[in-house]
Amino acid sequence: MTSNEERASLRHYGCTEGTRDCKISDKDDLLYPSAPFGGQIMLVELGQLFARKEELRNDLGHFLNLELPDMTPLSKKGLVSDGSINICDEIYSDIRGVLLNHAVRSSRWILRYFIESPDVVVSSREYFIETLENWGTDPCTTRHGRELMRLDDAYA
Repeated sequence: MTSNEERASLRHYGCTEGTRDCKISDKDDLLYPSAPFGGQIMLVELGQLFARKEELRNDLGHFLNLELPDMTPLSKKGLVSDGSINICDEIYSDIRGVLLNHAVRSSRWILRYFIESPDVVVSSREYFIETLENWGTDPCTTRHGRELMRLDDAYA
């Protein structure tokens, strides 16, 4: 993806001329914001709700200055509809390739620039980093990934 394509694809994130000052890194051609965010944000990877839920609950509660209830994730029930597909089916391998390419670029940007900002708070930092480093792995090629992607009648 060229710098212009990347800038266009991230337009809806607020990185456009006139709204937020963003630059393309000369080193690795990634887009990064060069202006402060105007407040702190907490970044969460969905896997943290399953693997690090208590630490996430404590950190999020501290971030929000609230006492949070149990954060046990809801089941996958209701996620399957008549129009659902199984992205792991071979027919979708090309689209998985495109999604994985975007995942790799996104994780690089998040790890190299976004979480390095003093305005970005991350719970379970080591786990978060490890998880994002695996975003480029096709979940359909690992047993654990296939189990996570399984949405069948058991969840309907």
